[in-house]
Amino acid sequence: MEVDEVGGRWTFSRANEGYTSCGPVVEMSWHRAGVLLLGAQSCLPVPEVPIVGGVGSVLLSMARMGWKLCHVFRPYTVVPKHVVEALCLDFGENFALVARLEAIRILLKFASCFDIKLFQMDVKSAFLNGEIAELVFVEQPPGFEDPKNPNHVYKLSKALYGLKQAPRAWYEILRDFLLSKDFKIGKVDTTLFTKIIGADFFMCQIYVDDIIFGSTNEVFCREFGDMMSREFEMSMIGELSFFLGLQIKQLKDGTFVSQTKYIKDLLKRFGLDDAKPIKTPMATNGHLDLDEGGKPVDLMLYHSTIGSLLYLTAYRPDIMFSVCMCARFQAAPKECHLVAVKRILRYLKYSSTIGLWYPKGAKFKLVGYFDSDYAGCKLDRKSTSGS
Repeated sequence: MEVDEVGGRWTFSRANEGYTSCGPVVEMSWHRAGVLLLGAQSCLPVPEVPIVGGVGSVLLSMARMGWKLCHVFRPYTVVPKHVVEALCLDFGENFALVARLEAIRILLKFASCFDIKLFQMDVKSAFLNGEIAELVFVEQPPGFEDPKNPNHVYKLSKALYGLKQAPRAWYEILRDFLLSKDFKIGKVDTTLFTKIIGADFFMCQIYVDDIIFGSTNEVFCREFGDMMSREFEMSMIGELSFFLGLQIKQLKDGTFVSQTKYIKDLLKRFGLDDAKPIKTPMATNGHLDLDEGGKPVDLMLYHSTIGSLLYLTAYRPDIMFSVCMCARFQAAPKECHLVAVKRILRYLKYSSTIGLWYPKGAKFKLVGYFDSDYAGCKLDRKSTSGS
């Protein structure tokens, strides 16, 4: 590896040095990922520094880490393998806002009602665009060491995959850029950005590095794509068809949203892909209680199954009641509770193609209800509410 300093910046060119890896494909991917990381000017070489605690408002840390090659969706990225940051340091806020599934559902409904076609784009290596306020140092990644200064470390000037601050730093960069272009941020959902252009309306929803957008005039969609590509390295995916496990079909008369692939993967994961389908998610005469004398089941299996089913409920209201009923017994699940959960999975196999249909031109209004089953729980007389 040859390292040259040009104008205060470090450039890397690959020589015929050997790599300790699994093969040429991994070597090439590691090299490309490293060039991408360093080419983004996300770190600068500095002399070795010790771990230092907080001094006033300045935070110093030594992020001692191994490195690994991580396949994130399509591109490869060099990421920290084991991050050991200095203890007792307050890194400030590191929570990154992402769109909720309910927000995506409202967006799809709104777009269908007003005949707005939605598109999707992806930001390549999004986290490398964010800037961090704290001082963070990392060791040189293997294969990209500076032969003149092997003991130097890198001072991060931008966020890096694996850092706690990276998602939030990226969100702030994207938010500030959109606001500078006269977009309005949502008062409730701060991942939603809108803009009124004459008689037309434009909207975009952010989920980390995925962006869904649409307009009453598709010309503004093309202009938005060009604007984003000039500022960030973007990948235009096209019409929205698959997002977060949702299969989305934008048809002439409406939008259909299903989770067929997610359900098939779920059944395979829990070994029920060959199970017998059933037409109802819950027995009509069934009653679940604590069953204190019942046989306990694996907690991790039960929790992971419930978590996967809860993800489905955002677009499958037909299983909401039965899933939430089984979720009440996560503290000490018994065999009867697991049987009830498996019944839901068997029902999903029977109804895997069911989804939500949003017809075009329908009235856009919110409908809610509450206390759909007043004091119906036989254990504590609590009510079952709806949404």
